[in-house]
Amino acid sequence: MVMYRHRDRRNHPEFERQTRQIVGQVLTDKVLPASFRKMPCPVRVHYSWDCLRRLLDAREAGREVKVDSILLSSDVDDELKRLAGQCCEHIFIADRALIEAEFAFEGTTQRRSVNYVVAYPIPQPLDLARLPVLVLDGLGAAQNIGQILRTAFHLGVTSVLASRSVWNNLGGRACRVSMGWLYFMDLFLGEPMSDALKQLRQRGCRIYCAEDHFAEAVKPHEPGDRSGWVKVGAVTWNTRLSSSLDRSVRTKHFEAGNLTLL
Repeated sequence: MVMYRHRDRRNHPEFERQTRQIVGQVLTDKVLPASFRKMPCPVRVHYSWDCLRRLLDAREAGREVKVDSILLSSDVDDELKRLAGQCCEHIFIADRALIEAEFAFEGTTQRRSVNYVVAYPIPQPLDLARLPVLVLDGLGAAQNIGQILRTAFHLGVTSVLASRSVWNNLGGRACRVSMGWLYFMDLFLGEPMSDALKQLRQRGCRIYCAEDHFAEAVKPHEPGDRSGWVKVGAVTWNTRLSSSLDRSVRTKHFEAGNLTLL
């Protein structure tokens, strides 16, 4: 149960031990780093039945999403308990008052809802990315990340290159705001981001830089135009990506190759 407790109340050595154990079960061929913040696979508490159902849909579609355990309120009906059992064998059931008092901080206290520990996303080699690719760097708010991922997915973008700061924020809040579509996306860790962007350029990619303080609006390149972009900057979106592009996103020129990146 240590995975569900607030950081101010949890047993930190045991929390780190269990996190490393979960990551080790997912990445059996990797030596884990000494730094806890450099874990290659985020282990977080996700929540909501809608996200859990989408997780099951993602698994049926062949996606690998590791669920380590599930925490249910005792007032959950049997049908939902059976649904949880399809995801994981390790299910904890506690009174709702206890969940609210001790375990609410990392998930939700919504009546008859669900919290579950997930190891996701699993890092992949960048050369497996399907174009186009969304690059996220400098975003710290999980809600903004989730909004961008949800919009990108519905625009047909399923490959995401994330900086370490974004990667570490791919938790329950980001997943919930994405409406669970996070489970259907391939995510790649850019560490360092400069090397990852060079790798995209070597594939002949055009990289667009989305910022909030340049004079020229983002727009598709003309056929044959080989000018491009080599860095995606930080912009905090409080609205959907599509509407943000209409109003405030600007671009900055650099050199590159042939990819639409937002």
